[in-house]
Amino acid sequence: MSVRCGWCYKVGHNQTTCPDKKAYIKANPNGHYARHEKLKEQNRKKRACSYCGETGHNRRSCKALKADKEKLYKKDKEFRVKFSEALKNVGFGPGSLVSFDSEVRVEWGEYTPVKYIAMIKSINWDGISMAMAKQDISKDYRIARLEIGKMQVVSTVLTDESRNRIEESEYISKFDWKPSPNNYEPVRVGSLLDLLGKGVFATTDYEVVAKHRENFNRKWGSVNILSRVSKLAIPDSLGEREPAMLLLNNLNIVPVDKDEWSKARSTGIDYNIDYYVGEQVD
Repeated sequence: MSVRCGWCYKVGHNQTTCPDKKAYIKANPNGHYARHEKLKEQNRKKRACSYCGETGHNRRSCKALKADKEKLYKKDKEFRVKFSEALKNVGFGPGSLVSFDSEVRVEWGEYTPVKYIAMIKSINWDGISMAMAKQDISKDYRIARLEIGKMQVVSTVLTDESRNRIEESEYISKFDWKPSPNNYEPVRVGSLLDLLGKGVFATTDYEVVAKHRENFNRKWGSVNILSRVSKLAIPDSLGEREPAMLLLNNLNIVPVDKDEWSKARSTGIDYNIDYYVGEQVD
């Protein structure tokens, strides 16, 4: 249904853009409608933008927000392409055979190593984010736990010691350590730290990862390639996709809540928009 103006009753516009109303106000500068429009303009100039804090505009027309989005989208695109090339170089993709080093709990607070042999079934292309390069994954578990793919476990490899501990344990059930071949298990960002290295996870402190290797294996596991895929089908649309919503939320490009903190330009320690858009990913 077409918009009908409440001033002139013509179709196709409203009172805000009505040329007849604008002409009337101009011809009657001291009239009621002219004073009303002047008051609206004054209030508009006093109102501060929820993103940049400056007056005279709102978030929708904020030039700072538009500039930050353009820079962020460009740099995130560059990283997604870089990440996909890294996967291709190591032969990781649907059809790859991998080993997955992990740990299972056999008693309260006690764990034993387990190695799974698995087939990579899919890659979550939408989950790729430049936050992987910008955040220290040894400390930022929000990034480490993100699911980047799916794998299907085909066999389990145990040392004699691990097998004995599992068989003797009254705490563990077989479902805790032996995934069903019919189920797909997640491959998380933290699982790929060793496989892709500093070239991808540029700011991750690998000394911390090495120091707490058992804890990292327990939480995310560690993937190693046993059989590479010769070709990786990278979606043509990969470079054109929007950044992951988690990144847009964390940088307040897309507010997650209605409070002022969630709407304001992100200048915090953990997520700082200037850090993301002002430096190279490498």
